Amino acid sequence: MQIKGKEIHELKVIQELTVSFRSANSFDDIYNGCKIVFEKYLPYDSIIIFIFDFLENLQVKTKVGLEISIDESDSNPKKNDLLKSLFNDKTMRSFHNWKGEMELQKIFFKSPQIMSVSIIPLISKNRILGFITIGNSAKYEFSEEENRILQILSQMISYYVENLLFQEDLLKQNEVLKGITKQMRHDFANDIQSMAMAIELLTTTELSEEQEKFTRILNNSKNAAIEKLQELKRLKNKFEKKVELSLGLTIDK
Repeated sequence: MQIKGKEIHELKVIQELTVSFRSANSFDDIYNGCKIVFEKYLPYDSIIIFIFDFLENLQVKTKVGLEISIDESDSNPKKNDLLKSLFNDKTMRSFHNWKGEMELQKIFFKSPQIMSVSIIPLISKNRILGFITIGNSAKYEFSEEENRILQILSQMISYYVENLLFQEDLLKQNEVLKGITKQMRHDFANDIQSMAMAIELLTTTELSEEQEKFTRILNNSKNAAIEKLQELKRLKNKFEKKVELSLGLTIDK
């Protein structure tokens, strides 16, 4: 495959990116790995990875090539509606007159040197995690082979970003659940212990037939509370595994 007259071995690109991702322990590791591989193999004038934060604002995570200007004022309140309309079908878009795409420039970047741009969404199920933008200083037609390899790279990045997000959310949720259940079980256990002490005191006291009846009811309630305490522990182990991806822009399924 050739990109702008340069012979590119796509398997080497995929292989090196895969090796880089396998050793990644953080998002920065992923983006740094992308930058190294992009600079080595992809001779485009500009390559930028944008990722949504938890407020659905796009942030630049890695940048290769020409200097660009980014509007960080977030002055375009309808930007996400525009992105949804453009990428709801989850496919890449190419623009041959980037200087004329004023609304997209407000979302992504502005550069007097960039003419042609291809934008590839990073997709996870029905969410857009971010985008890769490919820019060239002259009018440029992306070939089918280029589009295919760019889609593959975007899928790889999406997978590893999602995987780290899953791990991060899982750890956070587990910590919260541990704190909640620990406190609940501690308080619950204290209440059960107080109930057990009261029951033990009552059983050593001479009681009427009706009082003995209520003592038995109270003892049954104590045993039921102990079972519920055990059930709480089982629920904790079950729901610690449920993690929803919370980052990105939701699109239609």
